[in-house]
Amino acid sequence: MPARRYRLGRAAVWLLSVLGWLLLAGGLVLIGLGVFQMIVLGTRDLWLLAPYLGGGFAVAMNGLFMVAGAQGMLALFDIALSGRALVLNVPSQPGSAAAGRAQPVPAPPEPARDPRGRAQPMLRRPAQPPEPEEP
Repeated sequence: MPARRYRLGRAAVWLLSVLGWLLLAGGLVLIGLGVFQMIVLGTRDLWLLAPYLGGGFAVAMNGLFMVAGAQGMLALFDIALSGRALVLNVPSQPGSAAAGRAQPVPAPPEPARDPRGRAQPMLRRPAQPPEPEEP
């Protein structure tokens, strides 16, 4: 079975990350244009500044969320690869790479049973047997 490297997913992550950084830079440029209009040109009209300041902030935040989503996707691919490596190195699996190196893992002990036939959980103390009923 060939090892998965998630090449297409990683390419999509790279593209999403680059687009996110470009959007973030574009949003900062729009905010800079708005500040330039406020300081140098003396524009105080809200209708003229809103597309630059508010729109620039919205575009920058969109780019930031795109970069964060791309980083989350990349982390997901890395977790999938490390989980695959862990599964392949389990010694008790007959087809694993570590099958010939280690001793097989012993089976867990059988759970204690009460007189009614139900198994008791292994993490708790066994329940006390039921008291005999008086006639």
